[in-house]
Amino acid sequence: NYVLVTGDHFAHIKGNHSTTTDGGVRVFVNADAGFQSHYTIEVGNNANVNIQVNKGDVNVVASDGNINMKTGKNIHMDATQGIYMKSSLMKIQVDGQWTETSENKTQSTGAHVMSSTTTALDGSASVTVTGGRIDLN
Repeated sequence: NYVLVTGDHFAHIKGNHSTTTDGGVRVFVNADAGFQSHYTIEVGNNANVNIQVNKGDVNVVASDGNINMKTGKNIHMDATQGIYMKSSLMKIQVDGQWTETSENKTQSTGAHVMSSTTTALDGSASVTVTGGRIDLN
């Protein structure tokens, strides 16, 4: 079954809309790369957007562009196993307080430069420095 619309197409559903597809679904937008050919999903006030995959992955790919996320409140990420990030550059700006909590922390870097008004080292048993020098001014 094919439906071909040669001009603009508008649909208005005053009730709910549900679609079930037993096979795959592909939506292809911007076939002619024309101006104003964007794909926008807009959800009104007091509603959520939920993506649920019962078994499989969720992949977001921008082959030649950026992936931008912005919120007026918080971004929460929760992984049962791990969170992995890889980049040639990582810049993090925290305008308020930065809090880290971990059972153990391993840090490996070519050089670590720390500049702060005060730096407190608090170890319940000891603080160990190996392989270098400590200058106290």
